[in-house]
Amino acid sequence: MYSIITGTIFLAFIHALIPNHWLPLVAIAKAEKWEKAELMLVASITASAHVLVTVAIGVVLGMVG
Repeated sequence: MYSIITGTIFLAFIHALIPNHWLPLVAIAKAEKWEKAELMLVASITASAHVLVTVAIGVVLGMVG
């Protein structure tokens, strides 16, 4: 069980480092001259949506499988 949790945390960390997950937000924030708080709000919303959709897909696949 600990190896699954450790692997999941490691994979999530590596996944978050992929530039196409955060670079578009940084580029838009710079182009639109957003404050740091605005960028963090948008990043939080998009990250939450990303996680929720991923969990939903996992639940559906788990039920199908």
